[in-house]
Amino acid sequence: MYTTIEADIENGQIIGPEVAKLPSHAHVLITLLDSFDKKRPEFGTCTSEKIKISKGALAPLSGKDLTDWGL
Repeated sequence: MYTTIEADIENGQIIGPEVAKLPSHAHVLITLLDSFDKKRPEFGTCTSEKIKISKGALAPLSGKDLTDWGL
């Protein structure tokens, strides 16, 4: 069993609304996320490759395909 909480660390102290849920002693795994100070890309900026679909990907299913899917 595990518990996930969201909190901040300032000067080595954990702060946040859920800190009261922490046990007095525990062995924990901490994941450090990138700083929130980094500037996000401007709205509308492409940050990944364009989506590519194969020919016929949006074609209707055939009778056999419908049967295979139980429809």
